[in-house]
Amino acid sequence: VSQVEKAEEHLPTLRVQEGACAVISCTYVHSVSSYFPWYKQGPGKHLNLTVAIQSNMERKLDQKLIVFLDKKAKHFSLHITCIRLLCCRSNGDSVTQTKGLVTITEGFPVLLNCTYQTIYSDSYLWWYVQYTNKAPQLLLRSSTDNKRTEHQGFHATLLKSNSSYHLQKSSVQLSDSALYYCAVSD
Repeated sequence: VSQVEKAEEHLPTLRVQEGACAVISCTYVHSVSSYFPWYKQGPGKHLNLTVAIQSNMERKLDQKLIVFLDKKAKHFSLHITCIRLLCCRSNGDSVTQTKGLVTITEGFPVLLNCTYQTIYSDSYLWWYVQYTNKAPQLLLRSSTDNKRTEHQGFHATLLKSNSSYHLQKSSVQLSDSALYYCAVSD
């Protein structure tokens, strides 16, 4: 907080069990800033920078933390993830996606299916990509029904009516060779 800028947390207190997911959201008043930090302070500890995002970015991943920035809505959020990958079940949630090796000729389209079941009405759907010898990284995410999300030539539309979030690309390249994971989170 500075003299010209003010950020407001949406939840002043958040209690989460160890190992659980959490989302902390903030809105800000002025759009002068180009730097949006998140700080952590443990009991009896000094304030420490946890992760920050620049205004030229929409999201930043840092281990189990994902920061999203929406400049139009003047909103940024910190997601402490516990994403369940690969058809795992928890609290009645499950994901079913295209299984096995999918071989596509370069330049042709690809469709990877993802259907889900969840007990939550406001769930997030995620697509992760994992390149050889690399950690999984976020490709797409959505919680908005019937809205197309796009990144790196890939796109998906969350359709809550048939519980699907299929990943598509109109023209695959050799560099797209990787493992793709669909996940659901409350």
